[in-house]
Amino acid sequence: MYPRWRYYPVWRKPEPWVEEVLGVFATAKDLINSAERHLESPAVQAHLRPGLEAIGFRIEGAGKLTRPVLFGDEGSVVKSFNVDGFREADGLALEVEAGGAVYNNRILLDLIKMCLAVDVRSGIIAVPQQYTTPKQTWQPPYVESLKLFDSIYANPERFRIPLDGLLVVGY
Repeated sequence: MYPRWRYYPVWRKPEPWVEEVLGVFATAKDLINSAERHLESPAVQAHLRPGLEAIGFRIEGAGKLTRPVLFGDEGSVVKSFNVDGFREADGLALEVEAGGAVYNNRILLDLIKMCLAVDVRSGIIAVPQQYTTPKQTWQPPYVESLKLFDSIYANPERFRIPLDGLLVVGY
């Protein structure tokens, strides 16, 4: 199945925007399918850019796409995080990861950034279904990501997520 995906929390019906986003990944399948090609995250993001921009996302380009976290004197931003994409209309933040998604805990940092950033209401984290380099084959990042997010969302009393929803996409 392509793309693979899971929406969190699993007890809530996926929001209508999920289909839009998945359509972009499906359209880019021939360019980004991790079962057929090894790409770093900027290359995946570049292939997704036209489709994501067509549905209202701003995508990180030459400059960083920042989301404020804390404000200081005179309302100045004193802490912010960079995101790969953001759709202002409904507060959707996007992060596209590659090999370091699980191994370097990038998905956990992405979740924390989304939870702390101002005006982020829902998140999308895209990870490869498979990740193989000439030197190594990694555990499937998509499957490993689901294990982490299942654990986090399994007990909301231990770890509260302030997002309305989180879409994990395996490309």
